[in-house]
Amino acid sequence: MSKLQTVRVLSCDPGVVNSAVFVADLKLDAQGVIKGIKVIASFMMTTTIHDHTTEARNAFVKYVKQLKRKYKPQIFICERFQPRGGFLKASIVECVNWMIALMSIIFDAETKLVTAASWKNVYTKRGKVNLKDLYKKHKKYLGPHRTDAILMMIIQFGFESAKAEKFIQYVVNNLIKNEK
Repeated sequence: MSKLQTVRVLSCDPGVVNSAVFVADLKLDAQGVIKGIKVIASFMMTTTIHDHTTEARNAFVKYVKQLKRKYKPQIFICERFQPRGGFLKASIVECVNWMIALMSIIFDAETKLVTAASWKNVYTKRGKVNLKDLYKKHKKYLGPHRTDAILMMIIQFGFESAKAEKFIQYVVNNLIKNEK
């Protein structure tokens, strides 16, 4: 039996208002497939770049440096931001792109940028997972952004999409246990 490698992964679903983070230690086999997982943290970021001021960027840099010191990610996974239309799209895209670039530079970790369509299709089309139902079921402890940060992480490491709902329940159970 080959030895498993443990890596610390930080996954982010970014936005100017709602940015979710999931941190886990993954035990990977020689092919990079998840064989074990330890939930470290799941939270909404308290600081984002919400406007084009130097103050907003500086506050975000300080916040991300704190995350790096606390979690020491070896791999950084982030959803490449795609606006849904509406007012000030270009401004929002620019702010979130600043966030992604700064996190990538500050974490100084292997970076994987993924589109929502690429990872969500694995769950909804191949795994037959209803994401809206999953978001609703776990609204109390996760909500959609934190759920997305978790799902986009595990799909990068060969996790079977059909097991997503059980895995999300496992994460919720760990979060509840850690609250006590």
